[in-house]
Amino acid sequence: MEELKEKKPLGILILGGFNFVVLGVLSLGFFFLIYKDPSSETSQSLLAEFSKHIPDQSLTPRQFKAVALSQIILAVIFLVSGWGILNRKEWGRRLTLYFSFFMVILAAVSVLFQSSLINSALLQIIYPGILILYFTNKKIESYFIPAKNGIIEVIKEEEGGE
Repeated sequence: MEELKEKKPLGILILGGFNFVVLGVLSLGFFFLIYKDPSSETSQSLLAEFSKHIPDQSLTPRQFKAVALSQIILAVIFLVSGWGILNRKEWGRRLTLYFSFFMVILAAVSVLFQSSLINSALLQIIYPGILILYFTNKKIESYFIPAKNGIIEVIKEEEGGE
């Protein structure tokens, strides 16, 4: 039986590649260096930049290290979900969707606790929103479940349908 290879949608390549390379590999490397040496010049400039955006909050070195660790965890999630998306794994699509919903909810809750974060929260909702819209599209969803389409076609043929 000859198997037709379905062409990978461009959005899969772009979003999966962005998750894997930029938000995964590059972020993981960057934040690992920050976590490993929080007293480095890069770490200090990142901490100073962070302090500019939230002037009424100051981070201790220990808290800053915890922030870096949380970013490492996020990078691992993006790395894994990006790999899953690029390799046409349904779990990769689901992980991306669940994580995107979580990020949107987290951004909304952060505004409830500190209304001055509304501008950054809106920015933090854009990319997860794009991911949610794209990966809930029926055509893209069916791309990740190719066997489902094959089963439906076989059943239709057996029933004498189209």
